[in-house]
Amino acid sequence: MPAERPASLVLELASGRADALSGRFFSIYDDLEHLLKNSAQIENQNLYTLKVEKLPSAQPNPVLASILAEARTATK
Repeated sequence: MPAERPASLVLELASGRADALSGRFFSIYDDLEHLLKNSAQIENQNLYTLKVEKLPSAQPNPVLASILAEARTATK
């Protein structure tokens, strides 16, 4: 694959034209124009997303919880 294809995608993403697809997973093999034309459907059906599932028994990290709580207090 020529380097121009991924470079072109990076430029398109950096331009802000594809902001409607922010947080979505797609690759240089996907048709960006097609995705942009169907961005409403992609959002409504929550397509092109990665889902992280955790163990039900997983406990929150107390250190991270403390940092987050402190950050929330600082921004108020």
